[in-house]
Amino acid sequence: MVHNLTRTYIWRNITYSNLKRLFLS
Repeated sequence: MVHNLTRTYIWRNITYSNLKRLFLS
C-alpha cells in the first residue's frame, strides 16, 4: 500500500511538471 501511494505521488509530480512546462512554453 505504501509503495502504491509513493508511486501515485511521483506520477502526480510528473504530470504537474508537464502541465507547468506547457503553460510556461
